[in-house]
Amino acid sequence: MIQTARPYPGFIGASHVSQAQQASQERTINLFPEVQATEFGKNQAILIGTPGVTTWATLPTSPIRGSFEEQGRYFVAAGDTLYEVFSNTSAVPRGTLAYTDGVPVDFAGSGLAGGQLLIRASRNAYVLSLDTNVLTLVRTGNTDAIGYLGGYFLALDATATKFEWSELFDGTVWPALNFYVRTNRSDPWVTMHVMDERVVLLGSETSDTYWAGGVYPNIFQPLPGGTFETGIAASHSVATVGGARVWLAQSGDGLQGVVRSSGTAVENISHHALQHAIAGYARVDDAIGQSYQHEGHTFYLLTFPSARVTWAWDVAVPGVWCERGTWIAEDADYDYWHPTYHQQMFGLHLAGDRESGTIYRVSSQFFLDVGGRPIRRVRRAPALSHNGRRIYYSYFALQVDAGVAPLGVTPLVELRVSDNSGKTFQSLGTRSAGKQGEFDAVCEWYGLGHATDRVFEAVTAAAGPVRWINALMATRNAA
Repeated sequence: MIQTARPYPGFIGASHVSQAQQASQERTINLFPEVQATEFGKNQAILIGTPGVTTWATLPTSPIRGSFEEQGRYFVAAGDTLYEVFSNTSAVPRGTLAYTDGVPVDFAGSGLAGGQLLIRASRNAYVLSLDTNVLTLVRTGNTDAIGYLGGYFLALDATATKFEWSELFDGTVWPALNFYVRTNRSDPWVTMHVMDERVVLLGSETSDTYWAGGVYPNIFQPLPGGTFETGIAASHSVATVGGARVWLAQSGDGLQGVVRSSGTAVENISHHALQHAIAGYARVDDAIGQSYQHEGHTFYLLTFPSARVTWAWDVAVPGVWCERGTWIAEDADYDYWHPTYHQQMFGLHLAGDRESGTIYRVSSQFFLDVGGRPIRRVRRAPALSHNGRRIYYSYFALQVDAGVAPLGVTPLVELRVSDNSGKTFQSLGTRSAGKQGEFDAVCEWYGLGHATDRVFEAVTAAAGPVRWINALMATRNAA
């Protein structure tokens, strides 16, 4: 006789692989939790499939190194060329950029008042006139970060730990006396970030805050009390996310993890499991942070190109980190998620591939990944145990949003189990989540054997909407 099915505790969740894998081995890949805004739903939260992509445009040169929107115009750096890309997917070269490293290209715009775009590429800086479309080299070999605030373009020379600003509304002129050199701390400034009328100069161990509180020519002044004891481990990990500054941090004590701040108070938003994962990467200084919004969710994506890993944090769900990745079937492994430089343009969510000249359209209406690859989604649930005693499993069901697959698609879900804390898995077969119109379909498995420490993992590569509501199971403990 089958016991009464009950909800699987903690099935809806995020990635959390502990140093001691027997303690925690949860993974959530290409899915994210969405908390329900009603107390009367079937579950407090559900798992939603991440969006797919389709090729929107392909640029003549590659790879894509960065993108920017200014006054409704879409600019993309690809290879050694700056392009303006139009809504019909055509692209016009606007000039040549230095390309001597793999560092992302940065942009800053002066709006209607200035009519200029400042671009930093391979330590050079260029100004594009938005009136004439003429690109001019304005700084050579001395620019590691740029920004814009209060009518002034900003530049940081990390080698000289020197913060500079341009003439008012003119990025082609950089007066010789418009600068500060860091003297209050010994660690050098590495990059800068502009937000909330403040310029934060992030050092390797500590950081300073400046504001436009002075008088000409000393427009920018150190903000009293604006120095804080946190630096940055990857200069391009910093991004504005949900009204806060988020970055991969370090201090004099070492790597701190991912933090956020809206002032000088810094909050760690990464848990120990994530910090342990990052600490295991051979290289972290090339990490790239990006923010984008998707159907009411604001995500921070942190991609480690050398480690081939992408992590995702949803502002609405504190402490919850999930994984993104492109499944490479021939390697039986994930690569980092290639859509890297995200931009909302022409009413579309667009993203550039940092390893090619492809611009993707990103949408929940698409069900394939880059190159037409299937999106492999995984939820590895918490381990089930009972004081070391054997548990008998007679039933497992995955509650899904059934019958919503595109016409002609049979959305299969595979159930896999591990009896050694997630170190190895065996398949228990696949079930259909319902062809189009099969709204009563349920993914059910019977007679699942017994174990003292079992991990369940649901996997799908279905080319359709994926929404998992919960898992149910029936068990009995050994006498």
